[in-house]
Amino acid sequence: MRRHPGLHVGGKTALLWRGRRHNVTVRETITLWDEQRALLPSWFTDRLESVYQTTPLFDAQMPSDDDLQPWPGGRPEVVVSVPERALLELLRDVGKTETLQDSRNSWSACTTSTCPCSTSVLAHATRIKVLRLTRSLSEKLGLPWAQVARTHSESMGGGHGDA
Repeated sequence: MRRHPGLHVGGKTALLWRGRRHNVTVRETITLWDEQRALLPSWFTDRLESVYQTTPLFDAQMPSDDDLQPWPGGRPEVVVSVPERALLELLRDVGKTETLQDSRNSWSACTTSTCPCSTSVLAHATRIKVLRLTRSLSEKLGLPWAQVARTHSESMGGGHGDA
């Protein structure tokens, strides 16, 4: 994955691989994110079910490796989103490949050690849907960073999204 900068395991898969998800399906779909579309090798696409996202979620000022790290206990060339980034990637997929309820379940498992506001991810997020859902889930679940999520949502003109 290091041969193609930006390609990384993200969203629901990153949360699972980092031990932050409890609901595991029989055949897990691997979620990949990238800055631009690349041709995935046939050995990968033939054997593994995957979702490949290339829609930008963060602005160009987001440091590219701040929220991506090598897979813990795995191969160092396999890059995985840290939980904070993975939670926002998960919200980006709501209504496409993820349900709001599954995303809410992942968010309800959050603690102060998994906080989208502990890094710069919210400051660099460009999708109003993601910011609105972050605000709504944070407030409804009583998470400690709800006010920070509200501030970032309002700075982009985001009203209160329902989750």
